[in-house]
Amino acid sequence: VDKIVADIENETFRNCPKLAKVTFNSGVKEIGAYTFSNSLKIENVYINDLVSYLGIKTPEDIAYGQYALPTRWSDNVYVNGEILKNLVIPEGVTRIGNSAFCNVETLETVKFPSTLKEIHANAFASCWNLKDFTFPESLETIGEFAFYKTSITELVLPSSLEYIGNDAFEFSKLINVKFDDKLTHIGDRAFAYTYLNGADLSNTKLEYVEDECFAHSFVKGINLPSSLKDIGQRAFLSTKLTDLFISDNVEIIREEAFANTPLERIYLGKNLKQIDNKAFYNATNLVSLEVASERLNDFSNGNHIFTNAGQDRGLQVYILEGVTYLPSNMFFSTSNIDELANIKILSIPGSVTNIGSKAFYYLDIDRVNYRGSIEQYNSLDFNFDNLDIGGKVYA
Repeated sequence: VDKIVADIENETFRNCPKLAKVTFNSGVKEIGAYTFSNSLKIENVYINDLVSYLGIKTPEDIAYGQYALPTRWSDNVYVNGEILKNLVIPEGVTRIGNSAFCNVETLETVKFPSTLKEIHANAFASCWNLKDFTFPESLETIGEFAFYKTSITELVLPSSLEYIGNDAFEFSKLINVKFDDKLTHIGDRAFAYTYLNGADLSNTKLEYVEDECFAHSFVKGINLPSSLKDIGQRAFLSTKLTDLFISDNVEIIREEAFANTPLERIYLGKNLKQIDNKAFYNATNLVSLEVASERLNDFSNGNHIFTNAGQDRGLQVYILEGVTYLPSNMFFSTSNIDELANIKILSIPGSVTNIGSKAFYYLDIDRVNYRGSIEQYNSLDFNFDNLDIGGKVYA
């Protein structure tokens, strides 16, 4: 592909079974969608002008751009005549385009320039042996699948970074990541299925942890930022979390957010108002639940939020002073009696004036401690479905 060709139209070399070699010199400005899609016999790609190659415009949409360049299909990629193993991107380059080095299995290290601002979707996806690179302090955006299935284990995200796209590091070998303070977005599944052992997000500006963001990772502990308001579906599903502190700013925990985790202790902050189905499903190791939430909405019938909670060791539930209402179906999460929460001790403050329908329905609670006056207790509306706990109250 020589300098006399500026643009290559969509699908130009799509399904070319005999195409074996592609050479990029200089002059190509734009390559269209699906240009090299399914050209499965490409053996070698030669990049003779790296700066020119990195300047090629490809479709931004991940569905179209990922098949524009031939590296995805090639057995070998050469830069300036040498097999691509250690990539040095020249100073002055500000962006790495969609799928620029996708599926280059020989690539082991990358040196990024101090001028780099954007790494686009699939840029280094499926570079299985890529294990060494450092982001410059100029980087602002990491696109979808950018480092999907790479072998990087340690990563410091620069203070300039604002955006991480969906699946950006999914299935990578990451163990440790340092998050910095300008980060406002981490996409769906960005760190899912990694070896990440912790997530200190306290310095970020995240308002929402996206769906499945850390799902199926090895995360054992998290620190959430003060800006956070919403935790997405399956955000921490099947992680290794044992302690969870939901700070007072968080308002919503979505479906299966912490399901199938070995949680032992949970604190729910004051402004939490919505907990969706199966949010804490199967927390069999749970021994302590502190509820400070003063705004909780009623739970749906059959919500499975606390299904199997405390089954292994027994659960102590401590409602903090200031809470006035315990929502309907709070612990009656399933009609299967064998899967109900195993609450040993329930502690209720004098500030509670009303307990919603079936909040503790069918539960065999060993002991209920009431931390209020006789007058407060006598005016407490247990609701008909919760009367079985009334005889176990100790003033």
